[in-house]
Amino acid sequence: VPRPGGGRGVAGQASVTVGQTTQLSAQVTDQQGNVLPGRPISFLSGTPAVATVTTSGVVMGVAAGTVTITATSEGKTGTATITVMPMPVARVNVTPANPDVVVGQTLQLLALAEAANGQALGGRPVSWTSGSPGVVSISSTGVVTGLAPGTAIMFANIEGVVGTSLVTVTPHVRDLLRGGILGELPARVDAVAAALRRAEVPLELRTGGEL
Repeated sequence: VPRPGGGRGVAGQASVTVGQTTQLSAQVTDQQGNVLPGRPISFLSGTPAVATVTTSGVVMGVAAGTVTITATSEGKTGTATITVMPMPVARVNVTPANPDVVVGQTLQLLALAEAANGQALGGRPVSWTSGSPGVVSISSTGVVTGLAPGTAIMFANIEGVVGTSLVTVTPHVRDLLRGGILGELPARVDAVAAALRRAEVPLELRTGGEL
């Protein structure tokens, strides 16, 4: 609380969150410390980009940082140091929320922090982790890589608040062909040939590829 008067000011400290307000008060005293009521007091912000102040001493946080508020009365000044804190994170939204990725391919995830009032909070650092590193890996910038078929939850942590994305990894087409149609083809051909032999159906390869 700044208290201008008596030839010197007494400094105070306060804090406020971005977008919120706090009330400062000031007293004018004589050199003996006696309060001098009714004296006009003006307030001035040293850095309005960080915090503004009204003529009645109401401070509003504008951006994170510190600012000096000066109270002046009859040429005497007092100051208060105000710390403006960032708006706290209320939730973290991760997009896409339920993506698919093929084994060996990558996908970019994005995490957005929001305040309780829904305001987007940009510029907050994100910490990424994978719930199943053997299925999906994730970089420090949110790039996921499919490693094996399955599902894995990705976690985005912003200032202790966590958002998630469920990633599904599907096999690569070449793996499907190897283990599926192409993998079964020789066995199917052998089975057909065996059935024809049992039925004593003669096979004759004719010109043009006809049987």
